[in-house]
Amino acid sequence: MHNSFVWVAWGKLRYNTFVYEPTQSETEVLNSPPPCVLYGLGYNEVPILRDSHHFMRRTLLKSKIHRATVTEADLMYEGSISIDPALCASVGLVEYEQVDVYNCTNGERFTTYVILGKPGQICVNGAAARLVAVGDQIIIAGYAQFEESERPTHRPKIVVLDAENAVKTI
Repeated sequence: MHNSFVWVAWGKLRYNTFVYEPTQSETEVLNSPPPCVLYGLGYNEVPILRDSHHFMRRTLLKSKIHRATVTEADLMYEGSISIDPALCASVGLVEYEQVDVYNCTNGERFTTYVILGKPGQICVNGAAARLVAVGDQIIIAGYAQFEESERPTHRPKIVVLDAENAVKTI
């Protein structure tokens, strides 16, 4: 795995056995203090990772409210989706978290953020209110980034709702 690293030593670029000598103007920049010091490395060494799956993060489904019924659409509000606080808690969504909304009734999709609403409320606010109608069935999905080591054990929190936005299954 050592071949997947390139080390910048503020004066020479080493990749395996190749050494690049910088020009005069590059040397002036390289001789300035480094922007940061990473723990475990020499003072002037910064790793650039290449082709290393060990450091990759994956975006996975974290939370899903399935088949929620839109109870309101407020075009004059400044954006977001208002969701019943109990529903948010049951799937681990927090206020101001980004979510994707998929309208099962008309096929529209949009991204917005969560605000806590009233019990039983699913209200699409702002410009996105033009993409739904009261009574539409929607899916609300939240995503998070996970380390590759977390992927095998990760399970999203999913709730399925009935027509009145009561939890049918968890």
